[in-house]
Amino acid sequence: MNSHTELMSALGRIGRILPSQKPEAIAVPSPLGQITETTVRLTPDQRVCFYPGKLHGGVSALLLDHMFANCCNPAVTAQLSVKYYRSIPPEVPITIRVWQAKTDGRKKYMKGCICMRDESTGSMINAVEADALFIQPKS
Repeated sequence: MNSHTELMSALGRIGRILPSQKPEAIAVPSPLGQITETTVRLTPDQRVCFYPGKLHGGVSALLLDHMFANCCNPAVTAQLSVKYYRSIPPEVPITIRVWQAKTDGRKKYMKGCICMRDESTGSMINAVEADALFIQPKS
C-alpha cells in the first residue's frame, strides 16, 4: 500500500469513513521518508460483525495490521499481539491509531490502538491495543 488514499479505500470496504472527520496521516521525518504514524476514524459496518452488535475480533486485528503495514512498507509482519478490552459495536465511530515505537536495523516495533467513546463517561477509551514487530526484507 503506497499511499494514504489507498489505505482509506481499503478501510472504506470495512466501514464508512466519517465525512465530518477527514482521515489524517502524520508524516514524521525518517531516513526512508515513510509515514511513521497514522490515525484513521471510521464507523464499522454490521457486515463485519460475527455476533450481532459486536465487531469481529479478527477484523480489529486486520485493521491494526493493515495500518501497521502502511507505516512500515516494505517491512512485513513478523509478530502481532492484540489485547481486547471492550467489544466494539457496529455503527459507532472508532479511531484507529498506529505508530512506530522503535526501530532497530531492519526491525520496526509498532504500537497501536482502537479507541471509542465510553457511553457512560463520554471519554475516549482503548477498546483494543496491539504491539507488532515488522521486519524489512534484506535487499
